Amino acid sequence: RMHVCWGNYPGPHHHDVPLADIIEIVLKSKPKYLSIEACNPGHAHEWEVFENVSWPAGKVIMPGVLDTTTSHIEHPRLVAQRLMNYVRLVGAEHVMACTDCGFSTAAGAMNVPTEIVYAKLQSMVKGARIAEEMAAKEASNKRQRVA
Repeated sequence: RMHVCWGNYPGPHHHDVPLADIIEIVLKSKPKYLSIEACNPGHAHEWEVFENVSWPAGKVIMPGVLDTTTSHIEHPRLVAQRLMNYVRLVGAEHVMACTDCGFSTAAGAMNVPTEIVYAKLQSMVKGARIAEEMAAKEASNKRQRVA
């Protein structure tokens, strides 16, 4: 697994390198699983990058669907919507839910209380189930239109 990260420090992140500028290098990397920041304000829009790339066989994208820097608990529908942005572009078999980064990534840091971390992870599981249902429904509708 490779994690593409711009850091989850409390800064403005206005000088982060755009994912579009490095995506070709990232996709050529050896790891099968590619974890990317995908829900924080500086990178949530970058799912659009995948509209213009050829997805390599055998790679799995792990978009961050939980913000690890806030105690706000993401609604499962929001998690599903975030996942579906990727599913529609690279296929459900190539998408796995992930967090944007690690919780409490510095030794001794407790940015988000443990009970909230678990609640956020529960929301991610529920959202992934919703996305799975949405993807199956969209695939079924697509097959019906073709038939």
